[in-house]
Amino acid sequence: MGPKGILKLSFSFLLLLLFGSYTYHYLEGWGLLDSLYMTFITLSTVGYGEVHELSDSGRIFTMFLILGGVGHMAYFMAVIFHLIIDMRFNTFFRRDKMSKSIEKLKGHTIICGYGQMGKLISEEMIKNHHPFVIIDSNSELEEELKKAGVYYVIGNGSDDSILETAGIDRAASLVTTVTNDSENVFITLTAKTLNKDIRIISRVFDDSTIPKLKKAGAFKIISPYAQASQKMAQSIINPAVDDFLEVISNEGRTEYRIADIIVKDKMQCAGKALKDIKLKEQGVIIVGIRRENGERIFAPHKDVTIELGDQLIAMGSGANFTELISSMTQEN
Repeated sequence: MGPKGILKLSFSFLLLLLFGSYTYHYLEGWGLLDSLYMTFITLSTVGYGEVHELSDSGRIFTMFLILGGVGHMAYFMAVIFHLIIDMRFNTFFRRDKMSKSIEKLKGHTIICGYGQMGKLISEEMIKNHHPFVIIDSNSELEEELKKAGVYYVIGNGSDDSILETAGIDRAASLVTTVTNDSENVFITLTAKTLNKDIRIISRVFDDSTIPKLKKAGAFKIISPYAQASQKMAQSIINPAVDDFLEVISNEGRTEYRIADIIVKDKMQCAGKALKDIKLKEQGVIIVGIRRENGERIFAPHKDVTIELGDQLIAMGSGANFTELISSMTQEN
């Protein structure tokens, strides 16, 4: 029985209360309050004495009212108990099923905090088909997360067991967007303890927290206010450059796309010169390379050889961009 069923049951109890009150008023000639009070204590079976001495008709009616009240209350309590048990079992099995699905993830991202920023990040992840798990301590968000159809864990992101449930040992990156800097530091420290290779991006409000986040192991630290102010200043100082960068970054409004590729063993592009891959002819440009030793190459020459561990920054346009990048990263 759902909420509507409980409402109907409550309404039937109210009708029984009104019926009993009217009957006592009719049979015994009592006032409204005395009739209502007598009906209520009879239905609830609290065991108080009679309001006034009852006639034989009143006693017979009271016996039937007790039977109706006891039966009604017993059924009502059984329904409530069933609902509570059902909700708990549903929650348990749903979370158990989700935990098993999360266990299958590898190379995913963990997003700590499902506030405004966390939601925007998750939307971008969905758009780009990138697997992720949300962690948030607010249990009231569970229904919203369930409707969004995303993987989630309810709990504190600095808790070892919560991070382990989210697959911290198999995750490639973690983003912490909670609104408390000290909590971001603690989440970063805990995540690095559980997975030393994980790439952590942290939000920060107070610049004085940046050194602490770096020591804790954050790979990248983002200040929303600093970045917003820089972008606004860029729009004034170099409007054309800002417009171009916006065209590249805003996939929802343009055909231009940008991607980064980490060159791994057995990839078809490994060990080849850029000219041999022939991406430029297909509308894809390698705008930069970051070597494993930290060296950065901007606008690399066509004779530059792609090495293992290189991080390639590719930019292109057209519907086949994703297919070209995929073919480039395929193993031999």
